[in-house]
Amino acid sequence: PLSKDVIYQHHERWNGTGYPHGLKESEILIESRIFGVVDSYDAMISRRSYNIPQSHGEALDEIGQNKRVLFDPDVVDAFLGIPKRFFEQLESLQSHTRFIQDSFDPQEYLALLIPLGQHSEEK
Repeated sequence: PLSKDVIYQHHERWNGTGYPHGLKESEILIESRIFGVVDSYDAMISRRSYNIPQSHGEALDEIGQNKRVLFDPDVVDAFLGIPKRFFEQLESLQSHTRFIQDSFDPQEYLALLIPLGQHSEEK
């Protein structure tokens, strides 16, 4: 799929309550389902004008609670299976914002989820 399509669908939700088209389940590109979980996690743990950041554990709990509601259950399982050390590295980098762009490779983060996309194609 084109990057624009992945980005366009990343606010669609598993149960069809997302936007812009209310797509649900497998109607949503797998890449968008992955991006949606990652984007939601980032929004939960990041300081935003509209919320106070949650802890890593709180964010994972919320993602887990929304398995089969907002998020693809396979994507949630894969995301929750990412080793804690990876998130510790992420938190360390977030505390040193100026180094994030130079030190953190988001492709490494997404590479952990690539087997999920391959698995979904086999179904």
